[in-house]
Amino acid sequence: MIPLRLTFRFISILVLLAATLNAQQSLLGPWHGDIDLKVQKLSFEVVFKETDGKASGTISIPIQRAKDLPLESVVLDPEAVAFDLRAGPGLAKFRGAMKDGTITGSFQQGITGGTFTLTPGRIPKVVQDDSQLPYTRKSIRIPAGDHTLAGTVSTPRGEGPFPAVILVTGSGPQDRDAEVAGFPVFKTLADHLARSNMAVLAYDDRGCGESEGDFSQATTMMLADDAEAAWRALSQQERIDPKRVGILGHSEGGLIAPIVAARVPEVAFLILVAGPAVRGEAILKEQLQLILKAQGASAEVVASEAAMQARLLECCKTDSGWEVVQEDLRKVLKSSLQALPAASKRAIGDLDVYAENQARAQIDQTRSPWFRQFVSLDPSEYLAAVRVPTLALFGGKDLQVPPAQSEAPLRQAMKDNAHLEVLTLKESNHLFQVARTGAPSEYARLEKAFDPEFVRTLREWVAKR
Repeated sequence: MIPLRLTFRFISILVLLAATLNAQQSLLGPWHGDIDLKVQKLSFEVVFKETDGKASGTISIPIQRAKDLPLESVVLDPEAVAFDLRAGPGLAKFRGAMKDGTITGSFQQGITGGTFTLTPGRIPKVVQDDSQLPYTRKSIRIPAGDHTLAGTVSTPRGEGPFPAVILVTGSGPQDRDAEVAGFPVFKTLADHLARSNMAVLAYDDRGCGESEGDFSQATTMMLADDAEAAWRALSQQERIDPKRVGILGHSEGGLIAPIVAARVPEVAFLILVAGPAVRGEAILKEQLQLILKAQGASAEVVASEAAMQARLLECCKTDSGWEVVQEDLRKVLKSSLQALPAASKRAIGDLDVYAENQARAQIDQTRSPWFRQFVSLDPSEYLAAVRVPTLALFGGKDLQVPPAQSEAPLRQAMKDNAHLEVLTLKESNHLFQVARTGAPSEYARLEKAFDPEFVRTLREWVAKR
């Protein structure tokens, strides 16, 4: 017979173990919510699991194209829910608790902090009621060499045939909505154009959304191949006039568009929205200084950052000296981190690891195939070959493709094009929102809508097509 005292102790352990398992079970499965960074909200989803008594999980952040990334240090206790995500910028730490079926808590990644909220279930799929729209929407697949792209064609209602345009995104992996800082740039643009009696194809970049392929190895020229494939696919759609299909490119897309038009004379027109007209190296140098100044950086900081950028660009040209620059970059970052308040340093954790990760990420980006081609490409070679009607729009407060740097070179390169219209909208930023300073840091705080002057100009111009 088991002594009474031992029996009571054994039962207590079983009750405690059952309570712990039940608490953990109540947290298992999918949860969705937002990370609130004050200037931006990121929708995300986590799925908590339990295997052999050990908690684990994955996280997906759609806007960052992150899907099912593994979580670390998962703790599933209603009073202390915790999980970490190891990422390039440093360890992201989530610390919270569950109350009334909702998990709320704090988020910290390096010096970036905020809050988060999670409710049970996956991110709800938004089902759009297209029946009230003055246009139809259709998903298509686009053969593009060794991979297939996915996109949506928005076509005005009616028999047609209609003029049409493909939308080509700027730098970085983006899906067909091209959402930046919470503003779905291409989704909004497609709506405006389709309401202006023009069919529109917006597609996911290779390796993004539902498109196949590997974006990390893609160069500007490879992305131009994809854009050409998209243009050909749109030209073959029902109710589309194949002789009136053009290309609209935003930012780097404004470089890709003339590359395709120079290859394919049948491209009917171009719309270049904040498209660069000088080499990528020049764009990056000017961009860095303008953005730092807009953020209030001192002349000393601007000079120091510009000098480091120049060293990185030189390594890119010669493909040498990477190790030395990475070590110097790590030291600079470590020095900057040491100057932070104690609370910020505690949130970062190991400053050496954080600085090393940041330096390595910067070097990896600079050594990528895309970067090395982009800095040397000269847009004027392709712009000069374009003879079709072209609308080039610049934002007067754009700090990423400043009009003072690109407008005159574009006019010069396209001087033999009798169908060129160029306009700078003085209040617009790089996304063609009505801006205050034009700094990228304010994109998320601005209204998620285009400058009315941009919409009016675009509609008037496409009406002639």
